[in-house]
Amino acid sequence: MHRQWLVGLLCLVLLGACQEEPDPEENETALPELATERVFSVDLDEDGPRRQLTVAGDGGFYMANRFTYEVYEFSPLGEVQRRVGSEGEGPGEFSQPLEQVVVVGGRVFASGSFTDRSINVFDENLMFKESIDVGGQFFGMSAYGDELLAAVLNTDTGRLEIKRYTVEGFETFQLLSQQRSIRDDPSAIFRNVGFLASDATLIAYAYIMENAIELFDTSGDEVRRVTAQLPVRDVEVEWEDNLPEGVPRNLRNDIPTATMTRGVAVDQGHAFVLGGSADSTLEHTVFVFRADGTPVATIPLDVAGDGGNAFDVSDGHLYYRTAEGQLRMLWVDLEPLGIENPERRWTACGVTMRNCFQRALDEGGEEMQQQVQACREAYCDCAGDVSQCQEVAGR
Repeated sequence: MHRQWLVGLLCLVLLGACQEEPDPEENETALPELATERVFSVDLDEDGPRRQLTVAGDGGFYMANRFTYEVYEFSPLGEVQRRVGSEGEGPGEFSQPLEQVVVVGGRVFASGSFTDRSINVFDENLMFKESIDVGGQFFGMSAYGDELLAAVLNTDTGRLEIKRYTVEGFETFQLLSQQRSIRDDPSAIFRNVGFLASDATLIAYAYIMENAIELFDTSGDEVRRVTAQLPVRDVEVEWEDNLPEGVPRNLRNDIPTATMTRGVAVDQGHAFVLGGSADSTLEHTVFVFRADGTPVATIPLDVAGDGGNAFDVSDGHLYYRTAEGQLRMLWVDLEPLGIENPERRWTACGVTMRNCFQRALDEGGEEMQQQVQACREAYCDCAGDVSQCQEVAGR
């Protein structure tokens, strides 16, 4: 006992020298983790869609396929319903690999890579309507209520702008902080690339290669803009010059070998950022920010997300393409953020119906159609809302 007292006194004299050293690998900015529950997981074809994912109002969603230049429409249960688009210069065709798709007011807007300067517009039946000129180097687009927003690099001024599409065309809405001119620094075009997301009151732009997220809170009379960072220790994105010495610099210089972010979404007044490939912790984590830029939580992913903004959050449901080629939808518990959880979207009933359909297809035979109909009826009994579920179950 006397010896323990002496040891304790010695520790006090040495100002805590006997305390355990903190683990240098421990994340100093640990945030609470939000619980999730998987709703469905679907295997995609190797050459299937792997770019921007956007959720429509009915729970269905759309994805862009950069390999086949097609827009994919999915049911709320992750089943492919329709595809449209092809490579070319004609109406409804895409001259660049398809990267982006957004649904605004029942219309589907789709565009190619950031060297594309135009957007194809389709109606709710994926029938081509028109093509609109963005008016600059085009980095991303998002639905802003019933309006369309686009992140555009003005090649004349070097400014990165968020433009709003109106009946008169695109007009400057907000300026982003990055002001690197590609005329002075060819690699600036890559450093400016990011993902755009928004809802009716919050706009988020997450830079792909740099630890910077810009948030615009438009809920008040004046727009409040803040710049935030992912709450992780310093992670450097390596760059490599892929041209031999003596060759003139161009836009293919200084290609990044890793990314800080792989996607961004806005839901329930919060921004959700999918971590990139620069660090193993990053790529298995979704970071959640308040509108004022404060990081408030993380969402752990058992399988890392893929790139290209194949990621969205809608009414508390997280959709993403995994790096292993699966399409997943997770229900997220938002109550720790002080948000009442939205109604779950076809969770247990939807999974039951999917499994029922799969058994009917596996068994085949003359009675398959009757088994499929029985699956639909069982789903409607499970869901309770017969009028709504029949519409979804019949897709």
